[in-house]
Amino acid sequence: MKAFFLLICLTLTSAWGGEDYKYRIWVKDASNLKQLSDKNSWVQKFYDDVLYQGLMIRLAPFLFAVGQDNKSVWKGRLIDFIFENILANHSLSVSYYASAGSASPVGITIYGLSETENALIKVFSDFFGEKNADQKISMINFRNNKIGFAIHHNCLSLARNPLVVEKLAAEDCSKFQFESDAVLRIKTEKMFSSFYPLLKNFVGVNGDIDLNFKWNNSKSNFVADEAKIKLLEKNIFRKEKLPINLFNAIPTEAGLWGLINLADMRPLDKESLKNYFLTQGKGKDNTGVPVVYMFLGMEKNISKTVLLIPYQSFNQEAQNKLVELFNETGTYEVKFKHVCKDILALSPSLEALAQVEGSCAKKNPRFVQWSDKYEDAMSEALSGAAFVHMGILTSQSLKLGSPPEIQSTDEYKKSLSLLTELPHFLWTGIKDGKDLMMKGIDQ
Repeated sequence: MKAFFLLICLTLTSAWGGEDYKYRIWVKDASNLKQLSDKNSWVQKFYDDVLYQGLMIRLAPFLFAVGQDNKSVWKGRLIDFIFENILANHSLSVSYYASAGSASPVGITIYGLSETENALIKVFSDFFGEKNADQKISMINFRNNKIGFAIHHNCLSLARNPLVVEKLAAEDCSKFQFESDAVLRIKTEKMFSSFYPLLKNFVGVNGDIDLNFKWNNSKSNFVADEAKIKLLEKNIFRKEKLPINLFNAIPTEAGLWGLINLADMRPLDKESLKNYFLTQGKGKDNTGVPVVYMFLGMEKNISKTVLLIPYQSFNQEAQNKLVELFNETGTYEVKFKHVCKDILALSPSLEALAQVEGSCAKKNPRFVQWSDKYEDAMSEALSGAAFVHMGILTSQSLKLGSPPEIQSTDEYKKSLSLLTELPHFLWTGIKDGKDLMMKGIDQ
């Protein structure tokens, strides 16, 4: 039942405003999730942590039906039986939707139900569920915890918000073919909506980002496999070796970053960039420059994002032109520092720039210290790279949502330390025709 809990705990904060999903995770064999729940060493430690215990205070009445009336108890056990048996034999996906004011809206779909399973769920739905107004989905209520579900194309979709269920039920899930043990698909148009037109029409990104994972049975976890980004025929991706100082400037606090090797856009001044965009980056010698965009968490209401660009000659004239380029309106101040001898760092956050400086000076841990294999992989000529550290991202969210009095407790510090043990993944690769193909790097 714990494997089912790990999925359902995501749905309990669901709310949806009508948009398409931003990202979706497919798992080819849901029994891997049960093995992860039962045997993975980190998950076992999580079950003993106050974070898990705190979640169970809210989730127990829903998952295990520990209500005061006996009817709720056996009904809850029936749900456990149905979903555990279905999850043990099928593929599933978890989809993340988002809109203004929503809080982690999530929907789950289970694929390839048999006629018997369809019939079992239909009987359960008719007996316990309440149909919504258009009769498309059913809702079940357990002591103020509701979940909606629908059967469609031999699939079962469920979420706390009925609008999410309706969105999932409108899809033809029967045609999906799983190639990897797990796939994380990031919809670029939704995830990077503010600058997607630039990504597509100028950079040449032509579709979603697929990050593939393979199942490691001996360790009961997933490891990075291949990744692919579709490109337009006309794109400005290049293949170049990376300067060592570039990834020395990436601190370990960067839980998420991406690198793309683009046609050289330097110098960074109005006239040069105007010409760069008009000619779609067609420089004199067609050289590339690697650009890193990373996320270091939140500082009050400021996102600690940083842009890193190799920039050797950075005299006073270059600084003046950069100030003119970014800060002339006064509505969004961009700060910058020249770090690691030949890297230009730009950010709205002085704290983020200080973290980068600390990484360059080796006062703070650097990204390459996560694994020797990472440093080897980044020393090759590349067109792109991507890094995700689930533990850093999750711990940053915990810090942001925890009041100061909680953060001083031993239990909080223990939970924070546990979260940082979550896995991290690196993909690196080169442009191959109309695709950016990247391979997963073992830790």
